[in-house]
Amino acid sequence: MESLSKRSRIMSARRVMVYSALAFLVLSLISTAVYYFSGYVTDPARAFFESVSAFSTTGLSVFPRPSDLPEWLRLFRAACQWIGGGMSLAVLALIMSSPAGDSMAGETPETYYRFGRSFRTAFRRLVLVYLSLTAALILLLIATKLSFADALNVAFATVSTGGMSPGPVLTSGLSETVVMLFMLLTSISYPLYYYAVRKRSKKLEKNTEVTIYLGLIIAFCVLVSASLVLSGTYSFRESVELGCFQTVSNFSTTGFALDDISGWPSFAQALLAIASFVGGSSFSLASGIKVARMIVIVKILSRSFVVRLHPKAIVSTKLNSVQVPRKMAAQMSTFLLTFFLFFAAGSFIISFDAPDLQSSLALCASSLTNTGNGFSFPSFIGTLNDFTLIIMSLLMLIGRMELYALLIPASGSSS
Repeated sequence: MESLSKRSRIMSARRVMVYSALAFLVLSLISTAVYYFSGYVTDPARAFFESVSAFSTTGLSVFPRPSDLPEWLRLFRAACQWIGGGMSLAVLALIMSSPAGDSMAGETPETYYRFGRSFRTAFRRLVLVYLSLTAALILLLIATKLSFADALNVAFATVSTGGMSPGPVLTSGLSETVVMLFMLLTSISYPLYYYAVRKRSKKLEKNTEVTIYLGLIIAFCVLVSASLVLSGTYSFRESVELGCFQTVSNFSTTGFALDDISGWPSFAQALLAIASFVGGSSFSLASGIKVARMIVIVKILSRSFVVRLHPKAIVSTKLNSVQVPRKMAAQMSTFLLTFFLFFAAGSFIISFDAPDLQSSLALCASSLTNTGNGFSFPSFIGTLNDFTLIIMSLLMLIGRMELYALLIPASGSSS
């Protein structure tokens, strides 16, 4: 019989996800008090929205001009984003150390997590990557002539994929390029950095997800930039710079925006919306559906067509050269369906308060994918009613937890 101390280190997936959601909620409520008593937000619902937006690394704000806020409050907002990213690392470490650790969608209510050596090792490695990326970005931004305060704010917003910047501080092509590079780095699966350091080349070579992810980014960069050039929106150089930056920003769900994309061609806006929904790699801080799930879903659809044409054919679904169990593939399909159900329901509710249908879809997508300003500059957020802001806050938390906090607890009774 296990001792009490050993049993206390074992927890079901249901409890882990519920406690994780509660941790995000409690910290958001504490942060709400800071905004409210600072005097800069006089409405509790707006203070709560601002707080959840930071901890969920979304980046939306009720402040039309965040740069007008005092420096201590800007730094507080940036620190909340960074802490929110760190909290997500703990969830990733638990999934990595679980029996279904090869997939972001392999958990069931019957999965049990052990807070033992495997978890501590995984969490320590993820935090080391997180700290290294943050420190490196701060130093590089200072080298591009940003002040220490601005470099700190931008680094916290970039590495956490929060995207809530202190204002238009990226005023040089060099600083924009540095931030774009780190948005890409932080949206790639964190364990790969450990494998690279340990020179485990087989792990890197077999990761088809990252290969496809980088291929998608390159393709979207070309298409978005070409759309801007052909439409005459910008010059060739500006089209390439802004097109590439915004594509990486949306794929990583960071949500930085150097210009208001609502005036861009519809084709470019559609591509950026798709990029936000797809998101980054599994085991990264990017939100969205994740590339791994999209690969499996596409393979499931392809397999269904092959089996219909050749009923006796045996076609397996593989990811990174590993066969995906049917149960896990079914869970990924359920995730995708549930994701879009939340998107449809959220857009419908927000439409009662948003100025038009496009705004309702953009606000819901920005919240659920945690992309924030990657869709547009929604300066009217501060005018939305309290109920709409609370709904958007809940969508941000759901998106940050990747629906786990709802899907797993609701999928069966506790054992």
